[in-house]
Amino acid sequence: MLETLLRWDTELFLWLHHNLVAGWADIFFPVLTDLNRTWGFKFIVVPLIVASSLYFFRRWGVFFLLCLILSVATADLIGSQVLKPAFDRPRPNVAGLDVNLKAQHHGGRSFPSNHSANMFALATFLSLVFRRGTWAYLAFAALVAYSRVYVGVHYPLDIVAGALLGVATGYAGYRCLKTITRRYGERMRLGAPAWLKFS
Repeated sequence: MLETLLRWDTELFLWLHHNLVAGWADIFFPVLTDLNRTWGFKFIVVPLIVASSLYFFRRWGVFFLLCLILSVATADLIGSQVLKPAFDRPRPNVAGLDVNLKAQHHGGRSFPSNHSANMFALATFLSLVFRRGTWAYLAFAALVAYSRVYVGVHYPLDIVAGALLGVATGYAGYRCLKTITRRYGERMRLGAPAWLKFS
């Protein structure tokens, strides 16, 4: 059963990787897949997110950021330190498949995709806190996850598993934030802004 699943996964990877291609995608997905490694993301986007959270949410913003970071960090830790060593699945190009690498290969194991796990943890957390942006957050996470298949460094099953892991840790981070807000917010005068809906 497992061998059959892996065979189907490999066949799907090869079909997607070699057939769903386009000139614009050859530019778009390699940039998107390593966006987190760029200078602009590290020194402009991240500081801007931190500063705006603290400015708009005041002291409550500290707990917002901590729970957000906890969600992503937990997904990343479980994926890289627990699941990848346990399954020890080689990346497609290491496994000897016909792969046209379209992004820098950083080594490591394939299952699950940490890019997918991290992005879905972020998207799930934000979707539960800011409900109006749900589809935008999830769509962006899905694009980043799919980019890993497009550039040739992950199988479809890798990104699906990563997404499920991310959803779980994103939800856990949201529950943590919800607990802090409801139990300690009033006592610490850290009530969430009125426009946030915790249901």
